Amino acid sequence: MLTNTIEDYVEYNPASPIPAMNELTVKFSMKSNDKGLQSHYGTIISYAKPGKEGLFNIRAFPEQMLQVNNLDWLTGVDATDDSWQNICMTWRASDGKWRAYRSRGRGAMLRLETDSSAAQALSKGTPIEGGGKFVIGQLYQGKEDEFNEGNIYQGLLSQMNIWYKFDQCLFSNQAPNLAWTNLVYNGKIVAQTNKAMVMKNNKLDGRC
Repeated sequence: MLTNTIEDYVEYNPASPIPAMNELTVKFSMKSNDKGLQSHYGTIISYAKPGKEGLFNIRAFPEQMLQVNNLDWLTGVDATDDSWQNICMTWRASDGKWRAYRSRGRGAMLRLETDSSAAQALSKGTPIEGGGKFVIGQLYQGKEDEFNEGNIYQGLLSQMNIWYKFDQCLFSNQAPNLAWTNLVYNGKIVAQTNKAMVMKNNKLDGRC
C-alpha cells in the first residue's frame, strides 16, 4: 500500500463486530523517508468507534508512538530511513504491558527494541472496547470520512497482520485474526487476502 494523500487509506469493515480486546498484536512492514516534523504524524493504523476515539493508534513520526485508550508512549523506534523495516507492537490489558519489536530488511528476524519495563504501562486493567473499526494509513476518530492531512502516513505499508493475543511477534502458532498483504502502487491493488478490506483513494473505492 502506497499512502501519500488524505484519500489514501484502508478500512476494515468486519461482517461480525470486532470484540473487546484484552490483548492485541499488530505486525507490519513499512518503508518511508518522511520525518513528518510538525506538519503531520503519519498514522500507520488506528482503531476507534463512534463517540470513542484514541482506542488504539500506531503513529510513525517522529518516532513510533503507541496509543491505547488515549494513553500513549513514544517508543524511540525511528523507522523512517527509506529502507524496508518490520515492526511489531504488542499490548495486554492485565498489567498494561507492551513491547516494540523491529528488524531491517524484508523477512529479517524481529528483535525487541523497547518495552514497558523501561517506560510505563498503558491502560492497565482496561481492555480496548469492541465494536469499532481499524483504518490503515489515516487516523480514524470515530467519524466517517473525517480525515485530515495532519494524520497522513506517507510511504509504503505491507504485510499488516493483527492478532487478538499478546506477543505474537516472534513465533505465532495462531493465524492472524486480520490479515492484509496488499502492496498498492499508484492506487492499484496488487494482492489482497481479506475480503472485508476496502481501499479508499481517488482511483479505487470498493470491495475486492
